[in-house]
Amino acid sequence: HTSLRCSTALPEQLKFFLAENDTPEVSPSVLWETAKAVSRGFTTSFSAHLKHKKEAEQRNLEQQLKNNPEVSMVRIIEIIKSFGQFLGYDINYSKSEAMPLTLHTPSTSSSAVPFRWSPSGFVYLGIHITLSLSGLYKANFIPLIRKIKEDLAHWTSLPLSPIGRVNLFKMNILPRLLYVFQMVPVLLTRRSLSILNSSLSSFLWRNKRARLKLQKLQLRVGDGGLSLPNIKYYQLACLGRYLWEWFRNDPRSTWLSIEATPLDPIPLRNILYTSKKWVANRTKFPSDVVSHHTKLYNVILYATTLHSSLT
Repeated sequence: HTSLRCSTALPEQLKFFLAENDTPEVSPSVLWETAKAVSRGFTTSFSAHLKHKKEAEQRNLEQQLKNNPEVSMVRIIEIIKSFGQFLGYDINYSKSEAMPLTLHTPSTSSSAVPFRWSPSGFVYLGIHITLSLSGLYKANFIPLIRKIKEDLAHWTSLPLSPIGRVNLFKMNILPRLLYVFQMVPVLLTRRSLSILNSSLSSFLWRNKRARLKLQKLQLRVGDGGLSLPNIKYYQLACLGRYLWEWFRNDPRSTWLSIEATPLDPIPLRNILYTSKKWVANRTKFPSDVVSHHTKLYNVILYATTLHSSLT
C-alpha cells in the first residue's frame, strides 16, 4: 500500500516539475540531473513522513494498551494463536504460564486469559525465570551451589583416587554448572565461587589439609596438574559467547535487536567502550543485561591478562 502511494505521487511531482522547468533556457542534461535530485528529495521526504507516522501510531498503540490491559491481552492471545497456526502447533493453555513484566498483574477475567499468571516467575527447561538478574541468581545458583556442596560432602568418604575424584567432578558436577552458566547471564559472586572451590578442595583431600592449591591442580597433566576444571574460567567461556554475538552481529540472532533497541544508535559492540553512566541512563530493560555484559567483558580482559602474565 505504501509503495503504491509513493509510485502514484512521484509521477505527479515530476510532471509538475517538468511543466515548470522544461523551457528552452534549460538544457536537457541540467533538467535530467535536477529531476533526479527532485526524485531523491521527494522519496526521502516521503520515507521520513512514513517513519514519523509509524512511530506516532506505535506510541498511540502503546498508550492504548497501557490504559486498557484488556485490549493488550486480547492482542497477545491473537499473536500466540496466529504463531501456533503458522507453525502447525496447538497451544496447550492449561499448561502455559505468563510472567508480567509490568509492575502489576493485568486484572483480566479468567475467560479472557486462558493461561495462568505467575508474577513471581516460572520454570522453563529447568531454569527459574524471574523479573530481575538478582532474582535469577537467587532462584538458580543458590540452590545449585547448596546441592553441589551437599553432594561433595556426601561423596568425600568414597574410596577414590585423586584422579577418580577429579573425573567424578567432571562427569557429575561440571555438567550441572555448565547448563546454568549457559542459560543464566549472571556472574558468580566471589562468595559463591569461594564456597564451590572450598567444597571441591575438601572433597579432593578428604576434609584434610590441602597439599596443593587448586590453581596447581587446574594445570594440564603435562604441566604437573590434574586438569581440574577451573569453575570461573568455564563460566567466563559460557557467558563470553554473548559478547561474541555482539561482535558478529548475526541477523539470525533475534535477541540482539531486543538488547540493541534502547541503545540505538550506538551498536552493541561499541557499548563496551562507552561510559557506564551513559548506559545506566538508558531504558532499564534490557540495559541490566547490557550492563552485565560490559562487566563480564572487563572480567574477561582481566582474567586473560592475568593468565598471560602467569604463563
